[in-house]
Amino acid sequence: RIWCIYEAYLAVECGSTVYTAVSPLKCEARRVVAGLVIAVLGFATGYLALPLGVEVDHAIWIVIWCMCVLTQLLARYPRVSLVINGVGWFFCTLAPPWFYRWNYYHLPNHGSVGDTIWSGGVWILFALYFLASEVDRLRVIRNYSEARQLKSGYSGVFDAQASVEEDKLRILQAIGGGGGQLRWASP
Repeated sequence: RIWCIYEAYLAVECGSTVYTAVSPLKCEARRVVAGLVIAVLGFATGYLALPLGVEVDHAIWIVIWCMCVLTQLLARYPRVSLVINGVGWFFCTLAPPWFYRWNYYHLPNHGSVGDTIWSGGVWILFALYFLASEVDRLRVIRNYSEARQLKSGYSGVFDAQASVEEDKLRILQAIGGGGGQLRWASP
């Protein structure tokens, strides 16, 4: 609609900051269930790995740090980010029970409360990082979807419609040569 374009044009010309509405993130039950299943599997794996004689402390740290770096490098690829966030979440839930059991069996006096709190706090921060990364991934998907919808059928200011043709002509005259400068920003 021509009036919407004109209002945006006037706001920009007056130096105003233009805010647009965005749709809310969809928190589907299947995503929540998938996250909980991954967490339970990670926790169970971490709890059961020690009796099997699996020593994973350095490998866990390396995997987590690699996943953190990869989330930043591959943030524009939602499907790849989903896998990275899932693997990161799995290892974040695997680590606390494994480190707790390792401290219990290998440190004098079964490890200190400080050791347990420190390692648990670090893993909670990593888990929150991957949770935030997943929210960012969902926002990227939403932004691409909204950009596609906005661009769908957009042919420019001069093809905009108005219920009163005289209004359209006055608006186009007010915009002048600036009408060609109004374009959609790509995400």
